[in-house]
Amino acid sequence: RFLKPFFPSFLRQRVLSATQTPPHTQHTSMTIMLVCGFLFAISVTQIYWYVFNQGLRQPFLEIARTGHHLGIGSVFHVFPTMQKERQELQIEGSYDGMTWYAYTFRYKPGPLARAPQWNLPHQPRLDWMMWFVPPQFPDMLFWFDRFIYRLWRNQPEVTRLLAYNPFAGKPPPRYIRVLAFRYRFTTPQERRQSDNWWKAEYLGVFPNVPKRYP
Repeated sequence: RFLKPFFPSFLRQRVLSATQTPPHTQHTSMTIMLVCGFLFAISVTQIYWYVFNQGLRQPFLEIARTGHHLGIGSVFHVFPTMQKERQELQIEGSYDGMTWYAYTFRYKPGPLARAPQWNLPHQPRLDWMMWFVPPQFPDMLFWFDRFIYRLWRNQPEVTRLLAYNPFAGKPPPRYIRVLAFRYRFTTPQERRQSDNWWKAEYLGVFPNVPKRYP
Protein backbone atom coordinates (compact mmCIF):
# COMPACT_ATOMS: atom_id res chain seq x y z
CA ARG A 1 0.00 0.00 0.00
CA PHE A 2 2.88 2.37 0.73
CA LEU A 3 4.55 1.77 -2.64
CA LYS A 4 1.33 1.70 -4.67
CA PRO A 5 1.40 5.43 -5.63
CA PHE A 6 4.93 5.06 -7.00
CA PHE A 7 4.10 2.28 -9.50
CA PRO A 8 3.13 3.23 -13.07
CA SER A 9 -0.53 2.60 -13.79
CA PHE A 10 0.20 -0.24 -16.24
CA LEU A 11 2.20 -2.11 -13.55
CA ARG A 12 0.09 -1.27 -10.51
CA GLN A 13 -2.61 -3.88 -10.96
CA ARG A 14 -0.17 -6.59 -11.98
CA VAL A 15 2.03 -6.08 -8.93
CA LEU A 16 -0.92 -5.89 -6.52
CA SER A 17 -2.49 -9.04 -7.88
CA ALA A 18 0.79 -10.92 -7.66
CA THR A 19 1.32 -9.92 -4.00
CA GLN A 20 -2.27 -10.55 -2.95
CA THR A 21 -2.54 -14.02 -4.47
CA PRO A 22 0.78 -15.79 -3.95
CA PRO A 23 0.96 -19.38 -5.14
CA HIS A 24 0.47 -21.94 -2.35
CA THR A 25 1.17 -25.35 -3.76
CA GLN A 26 2.19 -28.47 -1.91
CA HIS A 27 5.47 -28.52 -3.80
CA THR A 28 6.30 -24.97 -2.72
CA SER A 29 5.42 -25.69 0.90
CA MET A 30 7.63 -28.78 0.99
CA THR A 31 10.54 -26.84 -0.52
CA ILE A 32 10.17 -24.09 2.06
CA MET A 33 10.03 -26.64 4.89
CA LEU A 34 13.19 -28.39 3.67
CA VAL A 35 15.11 -25.13 3.33
CA CYS A 36 13.98 -23.93 6.75
CA GLY A 37 14.93 -27.27 8.30
CA PHE A 38 18.39 -27.08 6.76
CA LEU A 39 18.91 -23.51 8.00
CA PHE A 40 17.68 -24.51 11.45
CA ALA A 41 20.15 -27.41 11.60
CA ILE A 42 23.03 -25.12 10.63
CA SER A 43 21.99 -22.55 13.24
CA VAL A 44 21.78 -25.16 16.01
CA THR A 45 25.26 -26.50 15.22
CA GLN A 46 26.71 -22.98 15.28
CA ILE A 47 25.05 -22.15 18.61
CA TYR A 48 26.28 -25.39 20.16
CA TRP A 49 29.77 -24.81 18.80
CA TYR A 50 30.19 -21.28 20.16
CA VAL A 51 28.13 -21.43 23.37
CA PHE A 52 29.43 -24.72 24.72
CA ASN A 53 32.87 -24.53 23.03
CA GLN A 54 32.82 -28.23 22.18
CA GLY A 55 33.51 -30.15 19.02
CA LEU A 56 30.70 -31.45 16.85
CA ARG A 57 29.93 -35.02 15.93
CA GLN A 58 30.68 -35.93 12.34
CA PRO A 59 27.09 -35.62 10.93
CA PHE A 60 26.61 -32.19 12.47
CA LEU A 61 30.10 -31.14 11.43
CA GLU A 62 29.26 -31.98 7.83
CA ILE A 63 26.09 -29.89 8.07
CA ALA A 64 28.10 -26.93 9.35
CA ARG A 65 30.71 -27.34 6.60
CA THR A 66 28.03 -27.52 3.93
CA GLY A 67 26.53 -24.29 5.21
CA HIS A 68 29.92 -22.57 5.13
CA HIS A 69 30.57 -23.73 1.57
CA LEU A 70 27.21 -22.32 0.50
CA GLY A 71 27.92 -19.02 2.25
CA ILE A 72 25.14 -19.38 4.83
CA GLY A 73 24.97 -20.23 8.50
CA SER A 74 27.96 -18.17 9.56
CA VAL A 75 28.14 -16.35 12.88
CA PHE A 76 25.95 -13.27 12.56
CA HIS A 77 28.34 -10.88 14.23
CA VAL A 78 31.86 -9.58 13.85
CA PHE A 79 32.67 -10.65 17.43
CA PRO A 80 31.65 -14.27 18.20
CA THR A 81 33.34 -13.80 21.58
CA MET A 82 34.24 -10.50 23.18
CA GLN A 83 37.69 -9.78 24.54
CA LYS A 84 37.94 -9.06 28.25
CA GLU A 85 41.06 -6.92 27.87
CA ARG A 86 42.73 -4.84 25.20
CA GLN A 87 46.19 -5.95 24.15
CA GLU A 88 48.00 -3.49 21.92
CA LEU A 89 51.09 -4.11 19.79
CA GLN A 90 53.77 -1.43 19.45
CA ILE A 91 56.02 -1.83 16.41
CA GLU A 92 59.51 -0.38 16.68
CA GLY A 93 62.47 -0.13 14.34
CA SER A 94 66.17 0.40 14.97
CA TYR A 95 69.47 0.81 13.16
CA ASP A 96 71.70 -0.66 15.88
CA GLY A 97 69.38 -2.84 18.01
CA MET A 98 69.89 -0.48 20.95
CA THR A 99 67.90 2.68 20.17
CA TRP A 100 64.34 1.99 19.08
CA TYR A 101 61.81 4.25 17.37
CA ALA A 102 58.09 3.51 17.48
CA TYR A 103 55.66 3.66 14.58
CA THR A 104 52.37 5.41 15.37
CA PHE A 105 49.02 4.34 13.94
CA ARG A 106 46.36 6.82 12.97
CA TYR A 107 43.49 5.62 15.13
CA LYS A 108 44.33 2.75 17.45
CA PRO A 109 45.68 3.43 20.96
CA GLY A 110 49.36 4.27 21.00
CA PRO A 111 50.71 7.38 22.75
CA LEU A 112 49.32 7.34 26.27
CA ALA A 113 48.38 11.03 26.26
CA ARG A 114 46.46 10.87 22.97
CA ALA A 115 42.68 10.82 23.29
CA PRO A 116 40.71 8.16 21.36
CA GLN A 117 40.42 9.21 17.73
CA TRP A 118 37.15 9.85 15.90
CA ASN A 119 37.04 7.82 12.69
CA LEU A 120 33.40 7.56 11.59
CA PRO A 121 32.31 7.06 8.87
CA HIS A 122 35.80 5.95 7.82
CA GLN A 123 36.76 2.35 8.57
CA PRO A 124 40.50 2.25 9.38
CA ARG A 125 41.12 -1.26 8.13
CA LEU A 126 44.75 -1.60 9.24
CA ASP A 127 44.15 -0.22 12.74
CA TRP A 128 41.07 -2.41 13.13
CA MET A 129 42.87 -5.58 12.02
CA MET A 130 45.77 -4.88 14.38
CA TRP A 131 43.38 -5.28 17.30
CA PHE A 132 42.75 -8.93 16.35
CA VAL A 133 46.38 -10.02 16.04
CA PRO A 134 47.03 -10.86 19.76
CA PRO A 135 43.80 -12.78 20.51
CA GLN A 136 43.76 -14.61 17.16
CA PHE A 137 47.48 -15.39 16.92
CA PRO A 138 48.72 -17.20 14.84
CA ASP A 139 45.74 -17.04 12.43
CA MET A 140 46.57 -13.40 11.64
CA LEU A 141 50.19 -14.02 10.70
CA PHE A 142 49.33 -14.52 7.03
CA TRP A 143 49.02 -10.73 6.66
CA PHE A 144 50.83 -9.46 9.76
CA ASP A 145 54.17 -10.95 8.65
CA ARG A 146 53.80 -9.25 5.28
CA PHE A 147 52.99 -5.97 6.99
CA ILE A 148 56.16 -6.15 9.12
CA TYR A 149 58.22 -7.04 6.06
CA ARG A 150 56.89 -3.98 4.20
CA LEU A 151 57.82 -1.77 7.16
CA TRP A 152 61.32 -3.23 7.12
CA ARG A 153 61.53 -2.32 3.42
CA ASN A 154 60.15 1.16 4.25
CA GLN A 155 57.68 0.89 1.40
CA PRO A 156 55.66 4.13 1.06
CA GLU A 157 52.52 2.26 -0.05
CA VAL A 158 52.35 0.83 3.47
CA THR A 159 54.06 3.43 5.65
CA ARG A 160 51.66 6.16 4.49
CA LEU A 161 48.86 4.21 6.19
CA LEU A 162 50.47 5.19 9.49
CA ALA A 163 50.28 8.48 11.37
CA TYR A 164 54.04 8.55 11.95
CA ASN A 165 56.92 6.72 10.31
CA PRO A 166 60.18 7.35 12.23
CA PHE A 167 62.15 6.37 9.13
CA ALA A 168 60.41 8.63 6.61
CA GLY A 169 63.00 10.07 4.23
CA LYS A 170 65.70 7.91 5.83
CA PRO A 171 67.20 4.49 5.16
CA PRO A 172 64.92 1.65 6.28
CA PRO A 173 65.46 0.15 9.72
CA ARG A 174 67.87 -2.74 10.13
CA TYR A 175 65.92 -4.31 12.99
CA ILE A 176 62.21 -4.49 13.82
CA ARG A 177 60.57 -5.71 17.00
CA VAL A 178 56.98 -5.84 18.28
CA LEU A 179 56.15 -5.23 21.94
CA ALA A 180 52.86 -6.22 23.58
CA PHE A 181 51.05 -4.08 26.13
CA ARG A 182 47.80 -4.38 28.06
CA TYR A 183 45.90 -1.10 27.68
CA ARG A 184 43.09 0.29 29.82
CA PHE A 185 41.57 3.72 30.30
CA THR A 186 42.98 5.76 33.16
CA THR A 187 40.74 6.57 36.09
CA PRO A 188 39.72 10.25 36.60
CA GLN A 189 42.31 10.54 39.36
CA GLU A 190 45.08 9.03 37.21
CA ARG A 191 44.16 11.34 34.34
CA ARG A 192 44.41 14.42 36.55
CA GLN A 193 47.83 13.33 37.79
CA SER A 194 49.40 12.23 34.51
CA ASP A 195 47.18 13.84 31.83
CA ASN A 196 47.13 10.45 30.11
CA TRP A 197 44.10 8.78 28.59
CA TRP A 198 45.64 5.31 28.73
CA LYS A 199 47.45 3.11 31.22
CA ALA A 200 49.77 0.55 29.62
CA GLU A 201 51.20 -2.58 31.21
CA TYR A 202 54.18 -4.14 29.43
CA LEU A 203 53.61 -7.82 28.63
CA GLY A 204 56.73 -8.70 26.64
CA VAL A 205 58.04 -9.13 23.12
CA PHE A 206 55.46 -10.41 20.68
CA PRO A 207 56.48 -13.83 19.30
CA ASN A 208 57.36 -14.85 15.77
CA VAL A 209 58.65 -11.44 14.72
CA PRO A 210 62.36 -11.58 13.92
CA LYS A 211 64.46 -8.61 14.97
CA ARG A 212 66.33 -8.67 11.71
CA TYR A 213 65.28 -9.90 8.29
CA PRO A 214 67.76 -11.65 6.03
